[in-house]
Amino acid sequence: MDFSLSEEQQMLVDSTRIFVREKLANRTESFNSYDPALLNEIANLGYCGVTTPVEYNGAGFDSLCLALVVEEIAKVDPAMAARIAETAGPVQHALITFGSEQQKLITENLAAGTKWGTVALWEPEMNQLTEKMCTIAKKSGDSWVLNGTKSHVINAPNADVYLVVAAIDNSDSDDSWIAFLIDKNQSGLHFNQVTATAGTQPLSISHLEFENCKLPKNSVIGTVELGKQIVKSIIADTHMLLAANALGVAEGALELAEEYASVRVQFGKAIVSFEAIRGMLADMAAHIEAVRLLVYRAAEKRGDGKLSAMAKLVACNTASLCVHKSNQIHGGYGYMRDYAIEFLYRDQLFSELFWNNPNQLRSEIADAVTQNS
Repeated sequence: MDFSLSEEQQMLVDSTRIFVREKLANRTESFNSYDPALLNEIANLGYCGVTTPVEYNGAGFDSLCLALVVEEIAKVDPAMAARIAETAGPVQHALITFGSEQQKLITENLAAGTKWGTVALWEPEMNQLTEKMCTIAKKSGDSWVLNGTKSHVINAPNADVYLVVAAIDNSDSDDSWIAFLIDKNQSGLHFNQVTATAGTQPLSISHLEFENCKLPKNSVIGTVELGKQIVKSIIADTHMLLAANALGVAEGALELAEEYASVRVQFGKAIVSFEAIRGMLADMAAHIEAVRLLVYRAAEKRGDGKLSAMAKLVACNTASLCVHKSNQIHGGYGYMRDYAIEFLYRDQLFSELFWNNPNQLRSEIADAVTQNS
């Protein structure tokens, strides 16, 4: 079995690595928004259209290529990696897989980076699918009327389109869901203030509120019957890309630890020569290599809910371990804002806690493992 990347994939990794080192690296301070010039450069590089079909203005690469881009960028900027992943991943994948031709055409602008998309699934009182969704879609003639609140929406104030999931009014089942594609200027859609977060501040996480939001029937993605399938697709895609993000964070933490240990001198020699430090570096490297195989497999098996949940669980555990060990190697300097490991320490929590925390992932995996027993 050949685990090496194809020539196309390796070229994408190399070019992304150059961009990251030139434009994103050496960040040692927090900030709340990105320079529009940087976003334009990302758009021109085509990162938002990595897997978008060629006929819709994309590169037409495979899903592993998207995971590789997210991984590389997350080594130094997990927030930017998540922003790209949200637009290039679950939003476009749902539109291409389930959407009408009119909706698929919207991916041309998303792929070009001239528009950004995001998903609105979770709610203040609902952070896993076993809980009842309170955002309700009610049929009104040929239209739908949406009422409710969505929480923890990534890039909410800056997105141009939203993939919103709601429960169908008067349904006999708690998981009768319907998915809509909604423009940011839609009447009845309101934003809450951006939530202050420990890390990944540029993601501008916020709530969306829908108040008698009247949507035309062509806002429905696919058909009413496809709602549950679309939700599963969104979750699997998001888990896989958050796993790639966490993998990148782990690798970034290892690189920072190696660099620091090579120049930090104690007792007359670089601390990288000390066995205690070498042991921590070895543990980090071994965990990263094991996780990489699982994340890449989940990417190649795009849509496999169990694999993507496993990848996110293990990758986030590894990111947490690596960031902690890297911080230990930095010692007191790891607590200082002048060192990149400090913000990476906070940013890694995003992948771990958003879109199902570790215990929720374990429950999802256990359900998949025991369903046939």
